[in-house]
Amino acid sequence: TEWIEGDKLDVVAPRMTPEQRTAALRGVLRILAAMHAELVGHGDLKPGNVVVGADGEVHLIDLDTLRIFPTRDAPVPTTDFL
Repeated sequence: TEWIEGDKLDVVAPRMTPEQRTAALRGVLRILAAMHAELVGHGDLKPGNVVVGADGEVHLIDLDTLRIFPTRDAPVPTTDFL
């Protein structure tokens, strides 16, 4: 476990400039791309599970919802059941 100094994206986004929000989104996408390359999904991605550090660095939290996919052909969970 690591303590990350910062605020959740859903709290800070209203105070961010468009450029800062874009940078945060790019950070989230970089993290997701790295995770997906290793066949790992977050499972509960939402602004409340993204922390923006004082330096602007983005971190994903609530990693107990991670999903490991056994192969690249594994079905991707959807919300079709709702």
